[in-house]
Amino acid sequence: MISKCKNCALEKQTIINVIKVNPNIKQEEISKKINESLRTVKTRMIEMQKKDLIARKNGNNKFEANASFSFKQLEILIKQRYNFYKIKEEFMKFIASRETLNLGLKIIAITIENIDVKTETQEFINFKNNAYIALQKKYKDFDIENDLILRGFNSLHKKIGLKRRKHTPISELILKHFLKGEKFTKADKLTHLYNITVLDSRLPIFIHDKDKIKGNVTLNITKKSETYTNKNNEEKNVNIGEYIYKDEIQVIQRLEIDQNKNTIVDENTKNILIIIEGNEDTSTEYLLDVASEIIDLINTYCNGIAKIIYN
Repeated sequence: MISKCKNCALEKQTIINVIKVNPNIKQEEISKKINESLRTVKTRMIEMQKKDLIARKNGNNKFEANASFSFKQLEILIKQRYNFYKIKEEFMKFIASRETLNLGLKIIAITIENIDVKTETQEFINFKNNAYIALQKKYKDFDIENDLILRGFNSLHKKIGLKRRKHTPISELILKHFLKGEKFTKADKLTHLYNITVLDSRLPIFIHDKDKIKGNVTLNITKKSETYTNKNNEEKNVNIGEYIYKDEIQVIQRLEIDQNKNTIVDENTKNILIIIEGNEDTSTEYLLDVASEIIDLINTYCNGIAKIIYN
């Protein structure tokens, strides 16, 4: 049961994110959008004005959000399996089979809607450059072969009879490229934020274009042979016994190593599904920290409204 004070934090976060998407929205419209009474909306907005989280525009009932929400409350809300945002709309479901979870897989799935992947501000460029410099320092003399997080995925693969060399987690591949001096100069804004989070956490993360996914997403062990086409236009086979992520018509992700080209994000992407994967050597708290990081980065530099749909 969420206490009154936690509900207040949730309501405030929801209001802030609605305002970020539509700065000119009125209190009455916010009330209808988040399914809360106008009195509640006015009370929360007065409290946030006092803390300078939002400000009135031109003396009327239009507002702008001045600051990002502290994601300290995120861990509490996720642990209690509460929908972080209460926007009234249809939303995607993510379903993981008990069989896959018994392997030691840990999953967080997030949707973020109404993002801007095109606009690059000087603030973003400065952040990106400083982040890569910090990561270079972090991984100086790093022993990638004996890292517990990365080895945890090798242990997962052994349980289903897969060899390490042919099934390298995407996070390990990205880190190896980074350690060899790759600069990711051709990446767009969303990809930079993705790379930074993957490098910082060493967890496999996949970002799918939500609008290219049909229906709900399931994580299951394959009972029959499956195929998909990867980003290099290569048709790939999925072996019986592997774990895969599927929508209603296709494989969208194989293990933590590959993604279907049909769900890859591009410059026109507006809505995304993020899948963060952990193993027996990554704590639930660590996954929550990584979820907080990528939500905060995308919210800061791409805007959007986030929703935790599975943890």
